[in-house]
Amino acid sequence: PTLTALENGTISPVGLNSYNDEVTFTCNQKFVLEGASGARCQANRNWSNPVPTCRFVQCPTLAPPGNGTLSPTGVNSYYKDEATFGCNQGYYLLGAFTVTCQADQTWSDPVPTCIQNKSSKITYHVLAKRVTRSKCTLSTFCFIFSAAPCPTLTAPENGTLSPIGATHYNNEVTFACSQKFVLEGASVTRCQANRNWSHPVPTCNPVECPTLTAPVNGMMSPVGVNYYCNDEVTFTCNPGYALDGASSLRCQANKTWSHPVPTC
Repeated sequence: PTLTALENGTISPVGLNSYNDEVTFTCNQKFVLEGASGARCQANRNWSNPVPTCRFVQCPTLAPPGNGTLSPTGVNSYYKDEATFGCNQGYYLLGAFTVTCQADQTWSDPVPTCIQNKSSKITYHVLAKRVTRSKCTLSTFCFIFSAAPCPTLTAPENGTLSPIGATHYNNEVTFACSQKFVLEGASVTRCQANRNWSHPVPTCNPVECPTLTAPVNGMMSPVGVNYYCNDEVTFTCNPGYALDGASSLRCQANKTWSHPVPTC
């Protein structure tokens, strides 16, 4: 059937409804997708996934830290919006410089604090990543805001992570699984100001589908093997017989086949 419009989002391409057609769902700015990001037209004339919803996401209003600044100010903050903090002269920032509005309507880090420099002989230069040595003099102390690194991550068994060796604040690491394995857990994690990763390392679990048998008066290929995630099996009928059903099946991540075995 023709798909209904996605409120506060788009379906691309539009007008598809033939067997094996695939569509992608995306949400407008300030909205987050709840449901599958795509669907495929199956042999049973149903779509593999229902049309998702686009949920409006607004995060709580932020206030600048004491003796500090916030940018931008006086605006509403929505999904993926960022806010940046700074401190007044004579203070240095302790915490995250930038926070991001997340899908669960919370900020990625708490509001930082501005700590007073009690020595009149010392000037603090707070730098997000590195210090410019030319700014340091005998009467200047350069304070580098560089939270202690997060623990080094290891790739999940039967999977990979990228980039390797990322441990600094706000670094993001992406996980993927080898062929025939499916990811269980978050595919992305971020090093937070509290020195912890936002999500644990996921696992890559093997996906094996049930053994198939050829239809009566027909054949299937390949035979005599184990079937894992994304493996495909093709069916044909003997001369004088016609295939009724899908000519190919795919092993899915939920350990089921995409279609029932056809008949001849």
